[in-house]
Amino acid sequence: MGTIISDIKLDLSMVDDEAADISRCLALLYSTPKGTIPMAREFGLSKSFSDLPAGTAKSLLAAEIIKQTAAFETRVTVTGITWETDESGHISAKVAIASV
Repeated sequence: MGTIISDIKLDLSMVDDEAADISRCLALLYSTPKGTIPMAREFGLSKSFSDLPAGTAKSLLAAEIIKQTAAFETRVTVTGITWETDESGHISAKVAIASV
């Protein structure tokens, strides 16, 4: 069975008015499968790692999150990614960001 990464959560280390907009933009970026938006095929995250072992899938997803955040949300930088696994084995990524 492939790895199921079910959720990406944001840990914002900002408390200004821009944080809500950044959160919405990142939620859209992280929930959009790459290649599904016409005229913006590079927007989103690749889902090609879902059938890989957990360690490999997490590494590829972390790299994809860092790369896509740098490309599409230049107001922040990824400062860390932690992983949580629930009782059923679903993995969630918690992304920590900070303003640039």
